[in-house]
Amino acid sequence: MSPYENRLERERFRRIGLVSSIQPGANSELDNIISSKPSNLHEQLEATGIHNPHIYVKGISGKEVLYIYFETENLDQEAAIQSLKQSSPWWSSLEAVLLSPRPSSNAENQPWARAELINVIAANPDLKRDAGQPMGLVSGLKPEQELWYRTLHQTNWPGVIDQMRRSHYQNWTTFLIDWDGKLLLLTHVEYLGSDITADNKAMAQDPVTQRWWTHTQPCLYSLIPDSDKWIEMTKL
Repeated sequence: MSPYENRLERERFRRIGLVSSIQPGANSELDNIISSKPSNLHEQLEATGIHNPHIYVKGISGKEVLYIYFETENLDQEAAIQSLKQSSPWWSSLEAVLLSPRPSSNAENQPWARAELINVIAANPDLKRDAGQPMGLVSGLKPEQELWYRTLHQTNWPGVIDQMRRSHYQNWTTFLIDWDGKLLLLTHVEYLGSDITADNKAMAQDPVTQRWWTHTQPCLYSLIPDSDKWIEMTKL
Protein backbone atom coordinates (compact mmCIF):
# COMPACT_ATOMS: atom_id res chain seq x y z
CA MET A 1 0.00 0.00 0.00
CA SER A 2 1.03 3.62 -0.43
CA PRO A 3 2.30 5.61 2.59
CA TYR A 4 -1.02 7.47 2.63
CA GLU A 5 -3.02 4.26 2.74
CA ASN A 6 -0.81 2.96 5.53
CA ARG A 7 -1.50 6.14 7.50
CA LEU A 8 -5.25 5.79 6.96
CA GLU A 9 -5.06 2.26 8.34
CA ARG A 10 -2.83 3.18 11.31
CA GLU A 11 -4.33 6.48 12.48
CA ARG A 12 -7.92 6.43 13.68
CA PHE A 13 -8.37 10.13 13.05
CA ARG A 14 -8.05 12.46 10.08
CA ARG A 15 -6.09 15.70 9.60
CA ILE A 16 -8.06 18.31 7.65
CA GLY A 17 -7.05 21.63 6.09
CA LEU A 18 -9.69 24.10 4.91
CA VAL A 19 -9.02 27.23 2.87
CA SER A 20 -11.09 30.33 2.20
CA SER A 21 -10.48 34.06 1.67
CA ILE A 22 -11.75 37.16 3.42
CA GLN A 23 -13.99 39.69 1.71
CA PRO A 24 -12.06 42.86 0.77
CA GLY A 25 -12.14 45.39 3.60
CA ALA A 26 -13.49 42.91 6.15
CA ASN A 27 -10.30 42.51 8.20
CA SER A 28 -11.54 44.60 11.12
CA GLU A 29 -14.82 42.71 11.13
CA LEU A 30 -12.88 39.44 11.13
CA ASP A 31 -10.86 40.63 14.13
CA ASN A 32 -14.09 41.39 15.98
CA ILE A 33 -15.50 37.97 15.13
CA ILE A 34 -12.35 36.19 16.28
CA SER A 35 -12.24 38.15 19.55
CA SER A 36 -15.92 37.38 20.20
CA LYS A 37 -15.68 33.63 19.74
CA PRO A 38 -17.38 31.68 22.55
CA SER A 39 -15.17 30.83 25.51
CA ASN A 40 -16.41 27.23 25.28
CA LEU A 41 -15.86 26.86 21.52
CA HIS A 42 -13.21 24.17 22.02
CA GLU A 43 -15.57 22.22 24.24
CA GLN A 44 -18.28 22.48 21.58
CA LEU A 45 -15.84 21.16 18.99
CA GLU A 46 -14.61 18.36 21.25
CA ALA A 47 -18.22 17.24 21.69
CA THR A 48 -18.43 16.65 17.92
CA GLY A 49 -15.11 14.77 17.76
CA ILE A 50 -13.04 17.70 16.47
CA HIS A 51 -9.66 18.35 18.11
CA ASN A 52 -6.64 20.66 17.90
CA PRO A 53 -8.29 23.41 15.78
CA HIS A 54 -6.17 26.35 14.60
CA ILE A 55 -6.98 29.31 12.34
CA TYR A 56 -4.30 31.17 10.36
CA VAL A 57 -4.40 34.10 7.93
CA LYS A 58 -1.95 35.62 5.43
CA GLY A 59 -2.16 38.17 2.65
CA ILE A 60 -1.34 36.52 -0.69
CA SER A 61 -1.55 38.30 -4.05
CA GLY A 62 -3.85 40.98 -2.68
CA LYS A 63 -6.19 38.58 -0.87
CA GLU A 64 -6.33 37.54 2.77
CA VAL A 65 -6.23 33.74 2.75
CA LEU A 66 -7.75 31.95 5.75
CA TYR A 67 -6.47 28.46 6.63
CA ILE A 68 -8.05 26.19 9.23
CA TYR A 69 -6.37 23.03 10.51
CA PHE A 70 -8.10 20.47 12.71
CA GLU A 71 -8.16 16.77 13.53
CA THR A 72 -11.30 14.67 13.66
CA GLU A 73 -12.45 11.28 14.85
CA ASN A 74 -14.96 11.27 11.99
CA LEU A 75 -13.26 9.25 9.25
CA ASP A 76 -15.69 10.70 6.67
CA GLN A 77 -13.86 13.98 6.04
CA GLU A 78 -16.74 15.76 4.28
CA ALA A 79 -19.07 14.87 7.16
CA ALA A 80 -16.44 16.14 9.61
CA ILE A 81 -16.46 19.54 7.90
CA GLN A 82 -20.21 19.73 8.36
CA SER A 83 -19.76 18.84 12.04
CA LEU A 84 -17.31 21.73 12.38
CA LYS A 85 -19.75 24.17 10.77
CA GLN A 86 -22.64 22.97 12.91
CA SER A 87 -20.77 22.81 16.22
CA SER A 88 -21.48 26.47 17.07
CA PRO A 89 -23.45 29.42 15.59
CA TRP A 90 -20.14 31.30 15.74
CA TRP A 91 -19.01 29.63 12.51
CA SER A 92 -21.89 31.26 10.62
CA SER A 93 -20.67 34.69 11.72
CA LEU A 94 -17.17 33.80 10.52
CA GLU A 95 -18.43 32.60 7.15
CA ALA A 96 -20.35 35.86 6.70
CA VAL A 97 -17.06 37.71 6.03
CA LEU A 98 -15.67 35.11 3.63
CA LEU A 99 -15.85 35.15 -0.15
CA SER A 100 -18.22 32.89 -2.04
CA PRO A 101 -16.76 29.54 -3.09
CA ARG A 102 -15.03 29.05 -6.40
CA PRO A 103 -17.13 27.37 -9.11
CA SER A 104 -15.05 24.19 -8.78
CA SER A 105 -15.42 23.95 -5.00
CA ASN A 106 -17.85 21.74 -3.12
CA ALA A 107 -21.06 23.74 -2.60
CA GLU A 108 -21.85 21.62 0.46
CA ASN A 109 -18.83 23.08 2.24
CA GLN A 110 -19.09 26.66 1.04
CA PRO A 111 -17.25 28.91 1.46
CA TRP A 112 -14.49 26.42 2.33
CA ALA A 113 -12.36 24.35 -0.01
CA ARG A 114 -10.73 21.24 1.46
CA ALA A 115 -7.00 21.02 0.72
CA GLU A 116 -5.34 17.70 -0.09
CA LEU A 117 -3.17 16.14 2.60
CA ILE A 118 0.16 15.27 0.98
CA ASN A 119 2.61 14.81 3.83
CA VAL A 120 3.03 14.23 7.57
CA ILE A 121 6.52 14.31 9.10
CA ALA A 122 7.60 13.72 12.72
CA ALA A 123 4.13 12.64 13.81
CA ASN A 124 4.12 12.04 17.54
CA PRO A 125 0.62 11.41 18.95
CA ASP A 126 2.05 10.47 22.36
CA LEU A 127 3.07 14.05 23.24
CA LYS A 128 0.60 16.61 24.56
CA ARG A 129 -0.71 18.50 21.55
CA ASP A 130 -1.41 21.66 23.57
CA ALA A 131 2.07 21.79 25.10
CA GLY A 132 3.82 23.40 22.14
CA GLN A 133 3.63 26.45 19.91
CA PRO A 134 1.40 25.87 16.85
CA MET A 135 2.54 27.48 13.61
CA GLY A 136 0.99 27.87 10.17
CA LEU A 137 3.24 28.18 7.12
CA VAL A 138 2.53 28.78 3.43
CA SER A 139 4.61 28.49 0.26
CA GLY A 140 4.07 28.42 -3.46
CA LEU A 141 4.74 25.21 -5.41
CA LYS A 142 5.93 25.46 -9.01
CA PRO A 143 3.41 23.54 -11.15
CA GLU A 144 6.13 21.83 -13.18
CA GLN A 145 7.66 20.53 -9.93
CA GLU A 146 4.47 19.12 -8.41
CA LEU A 147 5.16 15.49 -9.31
CA TRP A 148 8.75 15.61 -8.03
CA TYR A 149 7.71 17.33 -4.79
CA ARG A 150 5.01 14.72 -4.18
CA THR A 151 7.48 11.92 -4.90
CA LEU A 152 10.03 13.31 -2.45
CA HIS A 153 7.43 13.47 0.30
CA GLN A 154 6.33 9.90 -0.23
CA THR A 155 9.89 8.94 0.70
CA ASN A 156 10.80 11.29 3.57
CA TRP A 157 14.43 10.81 4.55
CA PRO A 158 14.92 9.35 8.06
CA GLY A 159 17.76 11.78 8.82
CA VAL A 160 15.51 14.76 8.08
CA ILE A 161 12.84 13.43 10.44
CA ASP A 162 15.45 12.76 13.15
CA GLN A 163 16.71 16.35 12.93
CA MET A 164 13.17 17.73 13.04
CA ARG A 165 12.66 15.97 16.34
CA ARG A 166 16.04 17.09 17.67
CA SER A 167 14.96 20.63 16.77
CA HIS A 168 11.73 20.06 18.74
CA TYR A 169 9.24 20.04 15.84
CA GLN A 170 6.41 17.54 15.64
CA ASN A 171 3.41 16.83 13.40
CA TRP A 172 4.66 18.76 10.38
CA THR A 173 1.46 18.35 8.31
CA THR A 174 1.28 19.75 4.78
CA PHE A 175 -1.66 20.25 2.44
CA LEU A 176 -1.79 21.21 -1.24
CA ILE A 177 -4.48 23.25 -2.97
CA ASP A 178 -4.96 24.90 -6.36
CA TRP A 179 -5.98 28.40 -5.26
CA ASP A 180 -6.68 31.21 -7.73
CA GLY A 181 -4.47 29.52 -10.33
CA LYS A 182 -1.58 29.00 -7.90
CA LEU A 183 -0.50 25.81 -6.14
CA LEU A 184 -0.29 26.58 -2.44
CA LEU A 185 1.39 24.42 0.21
CA LEU A 186 -0.12 25.01 3.67
CA THR A 187 1.52 23.53 6.75
CA HIS A 188 0.55 23.17 10.39
CA VAL A 189 3.41 22.27 12.73
CA GLU A 190 3.95 22.24 16.50
CA TYR A 191 7.18 23.56 18.06
CA LEU A 192 7.97 22.14 21.49
CA GLY A 193 11.30 23.80 22.27
CA SER A 194 12.34 26.94 24.13
CA ASP A 195 14.81 28.49 21.64
CA ILE A 196 13.43 28.36 18.12
CA THR A 197 16.31 30.42 16.69
CA ALA A 198 18.91 27.93 17.94
CA ASP A 199 16.80 24.94 16.89
CA ASN A 200 16.31 26.33 13.37
CA LYS A 201 20.05 27.01 13.12
CA ALA A 202 20.79 23.40 14.12
CA MET A 203 18.39 22.18 11.45
CA ALA A 204 19.98 24.40 8.80
CA GLN A 205 23.45 23.07 9.70
CA ASP A 206 22.44 19.40 9.58
CA PRO A 207 24.16 17.77 6.54
CA VAL A 208 21.23 15.45 5.69
CA THR A 209 18.72 18.29 5.89
CA GLN A 210 20.96 20.43 3.68
CA ARG A 211 21.00 17.71 1.01
CA TRP A 212 17.22 17.29 1.33
CA TRP A 213 16.74 21.02 0.73
CA THR A 214 18.78 20.85 -2.49
CA HIS A 215 15.90 18.74 -3.83
CA THR A 216 12.88 20.42 -2.19
CA GLN A 217 13.75 24.12 -2.26
CA PRO A 218 13.93 24.44 -6.09
CA CYS A 219 10.32 23.21 -6.17
CA LEU A 220 9.11 26.20 -4.16
CA TYR A 221 8.76 29.94 -4.62
CA SER A 222 7.89 32.75 -2.24
CA LEU A 223 4.37 34.15 -2.45
CA ILE A 224 5.63 37.50 -1.15
CA PRO A 225 8.48 39.34 -2.92
CA ASP A 226 11.85 39.36 -1.10
CA SER A 227 10.59 36.88 1.47
CA ASP A 228 11.51 33.33 2.47
CA LYS A 229 9.93 30.52 0.49
CA TRP A 230 8.08 29.35 3.59
CA ILE A 231 6.18 32.26 5.14
CA GLU A 232 4.73 32.13 8.65
CA MET A 233 1.02 32.90 8.77
CA THR A 234 -0.68 34.89 11.53
CA LYS A 235 -2.45 32.72 14.08
CA LEU A 236 -5.94 33.97 14.96
